[in-house]
Amino acid sequence: MTAKLPEQDRANVSPGQAVEVAVDALPDATLRGTVRTVSGVASRGLFDAGTRQFDIAFDVTGNPAVRPGVSAAIAISGQAYDNVLYIPRTAVFDISGRTTVYIRSGGGFDAKEVRVRAWTDSVAVVENIESSAEVALVDPNTPSGARRKTQPTAPQRASR
Repeated sequence: MTAKLPEQDRANVSPGQAVEVAVDALPDATLRGTVRTVSGVASRGLFDAGTRQFDIAFDVTGNPAVRPGVSAAIAISGQAYDNVLYIPRTAVFDISGRTTVYIRSGGGFDAKEVRVRAWTDSVAVVENIESSAEVALVDPNTPSGARRKTQPTAPQRASR
C-alpha cells in the first residue's frame, strides 16, 4: 500500500515502524503492517500546491478483499518528541563543530547551541530554543556578498 505523508510528520516516520490501517469498505477490520520506504523527496500536495508531502510505502497483512484505490485511515506509530521545534533546515549551522541556530536578539542575532533530534531535506527538529524565537536562515556573521552556509550532516536515523 502507498500513502502521502505531510511534511511536518516526515521526521517522525522511518522504515520498520508499525502501521495500522482501517479500510472504509471493511469497517470491522484493522490491518497491521510495517513501513517499507519513505521518500526522501517531497512532492506538492494534490489540492494545495504549497503543501509538501512524502510518498510512503508499507506492507500490510490481512484481508484479501482490500483493492487498489480504496479509502483508508492510516495510523503510524511514530517517534514522539517533547519540547521540540520544527524549523527550516537552513537555519541550522555547524560552527566549530557545534550545532548552532542564530536567534534574533535586539538588533542582531545570538548564536545558540541546539540538539537536533531529526532531519528531513527541509526541516530540522530541534531542542533548546523557545517557540517564539526568530531564527536566521543565513549566517549573520558572514558578509552578505560571501554568504556560504555550513550545515551539519544529517544523522541516518533520528535519536531519542
